[in-house]
Amino acid sequence: MPLSLSPIAKKLSPSLASTPKDTGTHRRQHGRALLRFYGLTSQTVEINPGTVIHFWTPSPVMIKSYKNRQAKLATKPSLVFLHGFAGTGVLTWLPQIMAFAGKYSVFLPDLLFFGGSTTDSPNRSPKFHAECLAKGLKLLGVESCTVVGCSYGGIVGSKMAESDPKLVRCLVLSNSNVGATESQSKAVFERVRVGSWPELLLPETVEGLKVLLGFVIRKRPWLPDWAYGHYLEVFLNNFLKF
Repeated sequence: MPLSLSPIAKKLSPSLASTPKDTGTHRRQHGRALLRFYGLTSQTVEINPGTVIHFWTPSPVMIKSYKNRQAKLATKPSLVFLHGFAGTGVLTWLPQIMAFAGKYSVFLPDLLFFGGSTTDSPNRSPKFHAECLAKGLKLLGVESCTVVGCSYGGIVGSKMAESDPKLVRCLVLSNSNVGATESQSKAVFERVRVGSWPELLLPETVEGLKVLLGFVIRKRPWLPDWAYGHYLEVFLNNFLKF
């Protein structure tokens, strides 16, 4: 069922209340309004020339600069959510952000070529992704964190934990095929009626997109097929870059 605006969120952003509920724009605005209400702010971090990662971070966070200013974080433990192929961090993790933001300093990055994250590097490996995220988190003042990864985000999170165990003190994986055997993969393919991981992760139809979203969102929102079709165009455009 569609995610409805809370009364508080409507007061924070009255324009959202009059926006048609079946539009992707409304859902993005809704999600961002809720993230701000729960104390998160949007920041773009330059990892190196040509590579930037967009984060939702606790407010306030001061990025370290060439003047070596120290980032200021709350004393709460840091919790990082990594999304998968099917969408941005907001789309995948909004309910969890609402649940955990009170007790944790929550960080919600967009993986490269999703949301506001991009690179001109030809490197597309999970290791490169992990290195970029680790550097971005450190620039934001994170010294140690728990990483929660869904699908491809779990693969990237595993690489982060492997390469920087001091940064990643705990790793939680959901619907991620890290270490999956051939028989386990085959069982997944039979259940969702696909023949391979590329067929599942790179859908070419609206129905295929709905199946993929079902892996990364606990309650896939209702949207008309034309809205899913538009999302699919954006999704495939991301992968042409990826």
